[in-house]
Amino acid sequence: MKNKADIIFYDGSVITVNNRNEICSSIAVKDNKILDVGTDDYIREYESDKTKTFYLDGRTVVPGFIDAHMHFTEICMIESGIIIPIRHVKSIDEIKEIIYEEVKRKKPGEWILLTGYDHNKLKEKRHPTIRELDEAAPDNPLQCQRICNHMSVFNSAALKKAGIDKNTEFKRPDEVDIDEYGNLTGLFKSASQYMITDDVSISGEIYEKSFSIGERLMHKNGITSIHDMGAGMSNTGRNIMQDE
Repeated sequence: MKNKADIIFYDGSVITVNNRNEICSSIAVKDNKILDVGTDDYIREYESDKTKTFYLDGRTVVPGFIDAHMHFTEICMIESGIIIPIRHVKSIDEIKEIIYEEVKRKKPGEWILLTGYDHNKLKEKRHPTIRELDEAAPDNPLQCQRICNHMSVFNSAALKKAGIDKNTEFKRPDEVDIDEYGNLTGLFKSASQYMITDDVSISGEIYEKSFSIGERLMHKNGITSIHDMGAGMSNTGRNIMQDE
């Protein structure tokens, strides 16, 4: 006698991706696991008076998606409010307004992490400068990362915390932007970002909460497996499990 299903989906297009690459019409589920797939008549043998049934009217059921390139850690921290997304900003003044609000919520010395601006879409058609970020956050180390994740502008508090000034000898000088007077503009590219955010740490408890939020977001969108390509916010991911 066949095990009875908790849930059955009828009249769909069930893409199995099994060895025969079958497409069936129905699927039986018990204890959140697939019991069987097949035709409506075949799967009906798994139905009992306690089985919940759903009729798909030809709609498609697919296996859980696998995302092969995702910055999952960054997504978790954005969703939990640790990193502030700023893709919507249209000017440097808007960025500064967001920073002003974050400063109100932070203690002096606490990091402020922003990500997502595109200087090509800003009214000024340029990156924010270290001076502009200093005006908005004089006492909080700040990272303002471009949408590509491959460059960031930092304020003076961030550079000071990292022990970096215009006299620092950089291993990759081509990744550090210098103005015509030999001063740092605050713009760092690629791996040189890590020099500044190396001490950013987030407690394990906060990380676990943010991870749970991200996990629910993945499941909501049908993503069941991922390959994490890194934190995205410079070196934050490497230190994320350290206690503050």
